[in-house]
Amino acid sequence: MLNLIWCFMVAVGQTTALAPCQQIDTLWLRWQAGDVAAMDSLISMGPAASSLSHRVLYPKENDEPSFPAGKEQELLGAMLADAMPELAMALPDLDEINREECFMFLDRLGGTTSPSGHGMCCPRQGRFVRPLAEILIKMYDSETDSNKDLILRVLAKANAGEKLRVTELQRGLVEYYFGDDSTAEFSGNTEKLNALLDVFEFRPEPAVADRIRDMANSHPVGYIRKRALTIFLSNNKDPILATNRLGDSESVEISLGEVSSRGVAIHSLLTYRLLPERIADRLLKLLYTSSFDESSLDPSDLCEAVCRCESFDDDSKQFIDRKIRELLFDSTSIEESCKPKLVRICAAAVVLQLFQDDDVAAEFLTKTISEPTNVPRYGAMGVRFRDHRAEAVRAFRRVPTQGMLRLNLLRNQLKLELPLHRGSDFCIECALTLASLDSQDSSCVEAIRGIDESTLLRLHVTWKEVQRILGDRAPKLIDLDQATEQVRSEAFIRDSSNPWEWQRLQPVASEIIPLLKNHLNSPNVDIRISAIHALKNLGIRTDLTEQLLLACLNDESIVVRIAAVDALSSIGASADQAIPQLQRLLHNDCLSLKIAAEDAISHVARTEPFGETP
Repeated sequence: MLNLIWCFMVAVGQTTALAPCQQIDTLWLRWQAGDVAAMDSLISMGPAASSLSHRVLYPKENDEPSFPAGKEQELLGAMLADAMPELAMALPDLDEINREECFMFLDRLGGTTSPSGHGMCCPRQGRFVRPLAEILIKMYDSETDSNKDLILRVLAKANAGEKLRVTELQRGLVEYYFGDDSTAEFSGNTEKLNALLDVFEFRPEPAVADRIRDMANSHPVGYIRKRALTIFLSNNKDPILATNRLGDSESVEISLGEVSSRGVAIHSLLTYRLLPERIADRLLKLLYTSSFDESSLDPSDLCEAVCRCESFDDDSKQFIDRKIRELLFDSTSIEESCKPKLVRICAAAVVLQLFQDDDVAAEFLTKTISEPTNVPRYGAMGVRFRDHRAEAVRAFRRVPTQGMLRLNLLRNQLKLELPLHRGSDFCIECALTLASLDSQDSSCVEAIRGIDESTLLRLHVTWKEVQRILGDRAPKLIDLDQATEQVRSEAFIRDSSNPWEWQRLQPVASEIIPLLKNHLNSPNVDIRISAIHALKNLGIRTDLTEQLLLACLNDESIVVRIAAVDALSSIGASADQAIPQLQRLLHNDCLSLKIAAEDAISHVARTEPFGETP
């Protein structure tokens, strides 16, 4: 969640967390005189500069508030929750245009800026101020429709809690938007329905789930059905997180039955490693119909989903044997056939998944793999051409007994294709299959090296799964000398904001993490924060990672401490080590740090003991 607001922290040079008021005042006066660097220094102080929140919000002498723009709005964002007491005082007195801009600002920042359930003391007047969330709820009824939507999003992101009546507000919205049983209200008011979906997206509420399911199933507006389905699926994974197995949610049948939502449904299903038997029948029928209709569904996605089903009932087995099998046979040429080649490959893969000794399906896939290709990887405008042979190879990775019989074929094809089409889906799939079938094969590493996020997505494989398949060979994917040289560079640390740049280094994390220790001791706040982000994005929980992040909780900079808390919350830590140190932060004067620490304590308390590390 804290990632939503780091864009507001443009740190310049070294600052201290509890900067003296005199230093802050001096920098403010320099900013007023046109010194942009002075404002950048204030922004880098983050919550420590919150004593300026009144001056930012009350720039005029007549004590009328005005919501800031540009750099001053950026400064307000950098203050995080510590700006909220003053903002809560000013918000009701802002004019309509300024209120709308303020709501948009809060929406962009995310929940950590909206202190939920916290009593706040306004520094200027020294009196108790109700939490900002309560003020927003009170303002809701009198605002315009567009502002209401923004307020709902802010409240939802703030995770305001039942004591602030967000749950009751959601239930009231259901009745307001849908009525008791009113089809007319249910069918209309798409803007209001979107507002309700906004709330459910950020704060799942069981009382609303049935209505969201109804929208996904039968709302007459297509994009409402699609969005409701996406949100419903994303918020109904809790029971299966531990096993990565899809539970018994009715959303599966709903999603596969709704034509306009099938693409979203298949994409959501492929986030699970295992799927229940009962949906195999629907998936198989979609695969069969894809051979003759103009559906946009990708046969390879359907094939992958079918092959992830834990088992098949008798009806599904008969359907595979009688209907899916017939897709393998075609009296016309592939070019003239109404059954595209990819569908036939997927059909063979499904048949082989169920009947693992089926020679017809296995030979069809073998013949497909043996075909030479002259198809370029990319066409006009950078469009990537698909090599259907990769799907055939994947079928043998799923059925190792058949794959073992074709090891030489896979090695020969990889040897022929790698010099010509390095990085192609076919080469990478051949290498992954060889690696999974032969733990001693070393030729696979060179083919997989350089794999990117988009390729992983197309091949229905995760980076952790690639590392698991390779085992002890995984570190060879990374040029360690190059990686260590990059990580030693402050420029690389500062500029590597894409999480994938760090996730790809997971195989050599044991070599990378000690190098980040030096950057955590940098005199530059910016570098220390970037090093913490690197540890978070690596996503590898080790004793050393935990020690480094816990040490950062004592950093002199508030923004560094907040970053460390966020990383601990994301990666996890040993509760007996982390919770006492996080609890000490609850007594800090910085409200933003308190809120981050509370959130981290709840996450760390649920952290499992150290598990398997890739």
